[in-house]
Amino acid sequence: MSDGDDARYLKTEFLARIAHELRGPAGVTLGALAEMEHAAGEPAQLASLLGMARRGIERTLRTADRLERTAQLEAGRVDWAREPRDLGELVRKGVARAEALERRKGVSVEVTVPDVPCRILGDAGWLEFAFAEVAGNALRHARSAVSVSLTTEGQLLRVATRDDGPGFTAPMAARFAPPSRRQGLALSLSLVREVALAHGGELTVDESTDPPARGARVVLTFPVAS
Repeated sequence: MSDGDDARYLKTEFLARIAHELRGPAGVTLGALAEMEHAAGEPAQLASLLGMARRGIERTLRTADRLERTAQLEAGRVDWAREPRDLGELVRKGVARAEALERRKGVSVEVTVPDVPCRILGDAGWLEFAFAEVAGNALRHARSAVSVSLTTEGQLLRVATRDDGPGFTAPMAARFAPPSRRQGLALSLSLVREVALAHGGELTVDESTDPPARGARVVLTFPVAS
């Protein structure tokens, strides 16, 4: 096997295998936690501890999901769905998914979407994943507030996520490039960018000047479905 084949294997099948190995024990553990919750009833302290354990396992499953999606993109195996979807609904679902894993005491989350449907031709699963990744990243770094807004500008739909955290300390790294931070896989925003591009859109990342403090702003732009 050549060096090129080795590199391709590490970025595709190897990642998929890691994801598979993570999902097996994580799924068993979630099942056991569900049985424990059912048997224990409603003691407040135990329920809180079991909830912490559940979120920990679900974060492991999220890591597996990131690895598998990265492998699919690297191998060119994504069959993007092109179905009419309400982007507002997908934004709400993505943010709710992020809150379930990353909610923090003292950090508020505000989601603003139009009352009327905002149609896009896209893949619901990948789009919801992208919004969850962006919102989750904002929740992890915010000091006190995260806002997510969907607006229409002509033939474009913009989803802007802002937080009041420290902002970005370095440009967004390319996939598999050495990350600037010691923690994390540095795959999240590169995956989100791929989702945007696959839907004819784009991802922009910069500093937010919104009060109460400077922070990060991530904007996803998509074309309106004709």
